This record gives sequence, C-alpha cells and structure tokens, in this order.
Amino acid sequence: MEKVVALDSASQTLAILETKTDLAKFGKLWSTKAVVKEISDRPYSEFPFSIRIESKRGELWKYNSSGFAMILTKGPAKLYRVNAASDLNALLRIPEPQK
Repeated sequence: MEKVVALDSASQTLAILETKTDLAKFGKLWSTKAVVKEISDRPYSEFPFSIRIESKRGELWKYNSSGFAMILTKGPAKLYRVNAASDLNALLRIPEPQK
C-alpha cells in the first residue's frame, strides 16, 4: 500500500495517508473488516465517502461513517463492516454518523 485517500460525497479530499506510520495504522484498522453479507443491489447513495487505496492492484471502496464498506466492482458485491469505525473515521477525517 502506497497511499490512502479519503473523499467526501463531492469528491473533496478529507485525508491523504502516505507515511509509514499512517499507512500501518490504516492497515491495522482496515484489516478488521469482515463480510456482513453478499448483496445483489448497489446502494451507493448510502455510502457517501470513498476510500481509494493506491497499490499495485488499487482499490476504490464506498464507505459510510457507521463502518460499512463496499468495494466498487462489476462482479458480485459484498457488504463489509469495520470493527473500529470511530478510529478509522478519525484517521481519515470522516465525520461521525449523526445520531
């Protein structure tokens, strides 16, 4: 992983992670994600944030501040949930969900 970029719904940059320390923190938090279920529809409007992971492979994820994530893909989709959403939100400067 070379860089992680968090974007809001207007594609404005919220955070750019490039240092080894920040990338390690992100990797640790991101690795807690687990599949919640497979989904046939793509409710992208429920995922206002984007997380772009730059590496040899490169990935673009849609994300909401409750910790749910979905990779952009043409194939079958899976809904994931990150265990430490508040910590990830803080690292990526994503606002906490409204209660």
